Amino acid sequence: MIIFAFIGSFLFEMDRFRLRGSESAVDLARFVNRQNGDGNIAVEQLWRAGGKLYFTRSNGTIDMSPDEIGNTGYFVSAIDKPGIEFVALKEEDIKKNQLDNLLVKMGFRQIDFGSVIKRDKYVLYKK
Repeated sequence: MIIFAFIGSFLFEMDRFRLRGSESAVDLARFVNRQNGDGNIAVEQLWRAGGKLYFTRSNGTIDMSPDEIGNTGYFVSAIDKPGIEFVALKEEDIKKNQLDNLLVKMGFRQIDFGSVIKRDKYVLYKK
């Protein structure tokens, strides 16, 4: 009986782990891959979107640390590179660090990529 409880607990935990991945970020990767061009993308927590494996159309991907997003110098140096066409950030971090105006000043505009996921919602900007 204890073995069944352990197996059940393990499967429950694995299911929670799988669901913890951000579906909004995966929607984002699919959208970017469908776009024309070959520009690069900077993504906050790239692994949430499936990593470089999911961003097949981009020549390069930049993984931005959520702990450093609030540091303006880090943020600007991460996205102010030749070939960066897209920037994807978690909505909560954009608001918390007031990044929207900075992105607009750098020539990016917010675009809708069709995700209706509310948890860990990503926002996509295009140059």
